[in-house]
Amino acid sequence: MKTQNSLKIGALLVILLTNAVALGGVFWNRSGEGESRLILSQRELRLPYARFDRENSGLALALNWRVAAPPDKNNVYWEYSSGGTPEWLNKAKMESLGFDMSPTGKGNIRWNDRMLSRDVLLVLEQDGEAYRLALARARQHLDAEQTKLETMPESNEKKNRLKNVADRLAREEKESSRLFVIDAGLDLTLLRGKYPDRTRYAIVHGQVRPAWNSGQNDSIAGGYVSGVSIAGINVPHALRPLLASQSGQEKFTAGVSFGQRLEPWITQLEVTTR
Repeated sequence: MKTQNSLKIGALLVILLTNAVALGGVFWNRSGEGESRLILSQRELRLPYARFDRENSGLALALNWRVAAPPDKNNVYWEYSSGGTPEWLNKAKMESLGFDMSPTGKGNIRWNDRMLSRDVLLVLEQDGEAYRLALARARQHLDAEQTKLETMPESNEKKNRLKNVADRLAREEKESSRLFVIDAGLDLTLLRGKYPDRTRYAIVHGQVRPAWNSGQNDSIAGGYVSGVSIAGINVPHALRPLLASQSGQEKFTAGVSFGQRLEPWITQLEVTTR
């Protein structure tokens, strides 16, 4: 009996200690003024498909971030959601992050599965130059497609092609996330010195890995942004009723602070209908 009681007490102490450590981490993260604070909207914070259930009233928003990709063979730029190979994440940048980018193996190529992702610091830019560039590229794509199709006879193919590029521009203007990963580093102080505006740039933990083209030229080596270490941003209990509508038509803005541990939490929330 004493052994069983000792085991129960031991298990309880472990639970209490674990909770204390977790709460201590939250308290430390939210202490002081915070590292940065962004104003995000439903474009950058995705609501879950299942909002609430009666047994669990928790609600977490997913951070919707993007990277700008190099142009494709048709010189069209596409911005990837939640991962991609931006032009700024080149060989030199990857080497500065501690990766050995020297070519090895068959055909001077180091295969992706030979090197795993590493933890780094990523810079998130909200509604800045990266988004304006994405918007300009979508407009240029529409203009180019209209010019290309001017001499093409009217047909369903022509209508569909024009509709697709027009829809892309409309999504970029009204729906797509304006939150872009624009840089990476290992030193928080150096990155913050490079991006001092704490209302425009947030620095978070994330992951990158090498990315290699199938060609033979070593200069094509670069990197892939593979993740941001934010599983979800919990909506405070007092603010959850603001997003309780089942219509799916919420349009909102949220103040999101990033603390000492670069972890986010919601400080304010305003909701309107579309």
